[in-house]
Amino acid sequence: MRAVADLVRPHPDAPVLGGTFFVLVPALASGAPVALPARSPRVLARQVARLRPQASYLTPPQLRALLAQRPRLCGRFYSGSAPVSATLLDRTRRAGAEQAWGVYALTELFPAAAVEAAEKAAFTGAGDLVGAPLPGVTARVGTDGRLLLAGPGQAHRYLGEQPHDWVDTGDVARLDGDRVVLAGRSKDMILRGAENIYPGLYEPALHVPGV
Repeated sequence: MRAVADLVRPHPDAPVLGGTFFVLVPALASGAPVALPARSPRVLARQVARLRPQASYLTPPQLRALLAQRPRLCGRFYSGSAPVSATLLDRTRRAGAEQAWGVYALTELFPAAAVEAAEKAAFTGAGDLVGAPLPGVTARVGTDGRLLLAGPGQAHRYLGEQPHDWVDTGDVARLDGDRVVLAGRSKDMILRGAENIYPGLYEPALHVPGV
């Protein structure tokens, strides 16, 4: 809660736009009114123009659809739940946002890290820079190259399993100083838009004789 509030920095006299824990809880705790994003990109663009939110959280597909409407943005924009590219953050800044942040988080540990558009654009190394771990979060890379995280906001355990000290993200990564750089995915899960898809659930139905 403290980590999210320090990153979003909501104040009580301006609305916040978003429908996830990331903005809802700190905004409501600070006394700021919250608006849920409209599903239609066209209506969402009108909503942003009318409310002029101090902070907004949209998934990358929502943000791309909004930008296609050529809106004039304001305030700080945060995006996560799927990979957030430097190009998308730059487009958000050029559309008028004061800041544009990519947020790296997991269901099992939230939030983990964040990176602002300028820092991400300046990164020239290989991989996807997701930023330095937020206060209280510790990161290390296991012997198999997978990123492990720990912190006060982590899940205690999976149902029916023993408590764990580290959350296995399933992401291959390296540490660039104190910053996390992702290099790929090792768990059997892919993202389509902002939706988790587990191929193992569908592959048995796709078996074709001779293929």
